[in-house]
Amino acid sequence: MKLGSGPTTLIALVVGFLVGGTAVATSAAVATPLLAVTGPVGTLWVNAIRMTVIPLVVSLLITGVASMSDLRTVGRSGVRSLALFVAILAAVGLMVALIAPEL
Repeated sequence: MKLGSGPTTLIALVVGFLVGGTAVATSAAVATPLLAVTGPVGTLWVNAIRMTVIPLVVSLLITGVASMSDLRTVGRSGVRSLALFVAILAAVGLMVALIAPEL
């Protein structure tokens, strides 16, 4: 079985959830050393994802716009994307306002 395939990933997620839940439930004396070890690994992981995903998304946007032959199509696509972005942002903001406790 290849590393990172379905069952292996699911098992790793469950083990990580159990270890994290146990560390939080026990005490700060257990959680602090665990966080000292896993914190930098998590930061490296997120930075590696950013270094991979952001250039791919930017290059996809550039090639998508460059492949459109008609300027009106680019404008319509931009307006549609902007409207979708604003709608999603408003929906998330509304959900956070309703769900999150008041500060």
